[in-house]
Amino acid sequence: MRKYLNSQEAAELVGLSTSKLYKLTMTRQIPHRKIFGRLRFETDKLMQWLDDQTVVIATQDDLQRKTEIYSERSNANG
Repeated sequence: MRKYLNSQEAAELVGLSTSKLYKLTMTRQIPHRKIFGRLRFETDKLMQWLDDQTVVIATQDDLQRKTEIYSERSNANG
């Protein structure tokens, strides 16, 4: 049997306020179900959604390398 969370539990799991969680459900941006008129969230789907929201932040070295590559391409083309 799948584990369903209520809105409060789901908000705590993903680190959001319940009002933000409701907004995400209204715009269908977060996986959820309505069971007998009540919002329910599957733990594994919420965790996958959370992983999908991860943004990789470039380090200073990454930015420097990209700048060098861009400069080399610009110099080669013109």
